[in-house]
Amino acid sequence: MNSQPLANGRRTGALLFAVLVACAAGCATRAQVPREAPAAEGWRTYRPFVSTDLAGAAYQPDDDCAAIGRQLAQAEQKRRAAQDERENAWKAVVPFLVMTRKADAKSALRSADREAAGLRAQLGVCESARG
Repeated sequence: MNSQPLANGRRTGALLFAVLVACAAGCATRAQVPREAPAAEGWRTYRPFVSTDLAGAAYQPDDDCAAIGRQLAQAEQKRRAAQDERENAWKAVVPFLVMTRKADAKSALRSADREAAGLRAQLGVCESARG
């Protein structure tokens, strides 16, 4: 009596379930990355160095540098958030792998117990027949 195909089916099903739940957990807990500011909040497109804006004031390249600095800070913040998410991704998967391994071990334990019980019964019959 071999129950190995059934155990493999359970193992595969449990593993697929764990992967599905891990993917769902990863999608649900993804860090929110701040979006870039709209273009109207101060980012100026390229202008010649000595141009004037609509108000007639002389164009200051420092304004563009400040905007670039703000965008760089946002890009670095996005990078840190993505790096944290990458480093913490394993935390969503490990518990499900542990649960899958425990379920596999529990199934193997039950199977071994059933086999041992059957062999004990056969041994008892064998010894009583000799006895």
